[in-house]
Amino acid sequence: MRCSILISSARSGTNYFLSVYQQCFPRDLVVKEIFREQGDSLPQLKRALGLSEDRILAMVRTQPSALWRLLMQHAGRSGVGVIAKIFYYHVAADDPLWMLFRRRARIVHLIRRNAFNIFLSREIARKTGQWQVFRHEMPSRRGNRRVHIGRGELEAFMSLHQQRVAAVRTRYADADYHEVFYEDIEDSIDACARRVCAIFGSGQPPEQPKIALKKQKRERNEALVVNYDDVADLDRELTLEPGP
Repeated sequence: MRCSILISSARSGTNYFLSVYQQCFPRDLVVKEIFREQGDSLPQLKRALGLSEDRILAMVRTQPSALWRLLMQHAGRSGVGVIAKIFYYHVAADDPLWMLFRRRARIVHLIRRNAFNIFLSREIARKTGQWQVFRHEMPSRRGNRRVHIGRGELEAFMSLHQQRVAAVRTRYADADYHEVFYEDIEDSIDACARRVCAIFGSGQPPEQPKIALKKQKRERNEALVVNYDDVADLDRELTLEPGP
């Protein structure tokens, strides 16, 4: 079986995508931000690879390509698919891991057109310390989520977002590469499940898909940004033409 990698910078969006993927392919090994310095999905990795947590974290920090090769070996040995996610900034742009994906992985690029929403969700998460939101949580327990956004910082982030999207497209132009725009799947679990199955070529969309996660923010942006009038013109979708 082949390994797949989900590239993005949207934490809630990628968690949503992977949650739906797991329902379409319940036997597959689904892990999350395994290449961030602090590690992620460590219990699953320990079971699959037979390694200690310390060894896995050491590989994340110094040999991320070796960790990916072990996952490829696990996929071949076990006969189940493996999918992980990585953010644009988890490893250096010149790390060999990126080229290993190009040669040996199915690549799914989850893109958000509205970089304002990415930035705002990140600022809310930083303020509240809550990087995931679950459906059972009451809004009253989520605290004050209103934030101030600096225009210069937001503009720099939007420019960086466009650069990162372009860089991924260029790097994987001749690879097994697929794009998904978050805005096309965010409001319909069924649409997300159909897209997952279309990309991966098999699997069965669940009849009544359900996930525990929900969006980082449900309120309108103007209700969450103290100085919204100062940055309202930047609250728009960027022109990000589809890639291959």
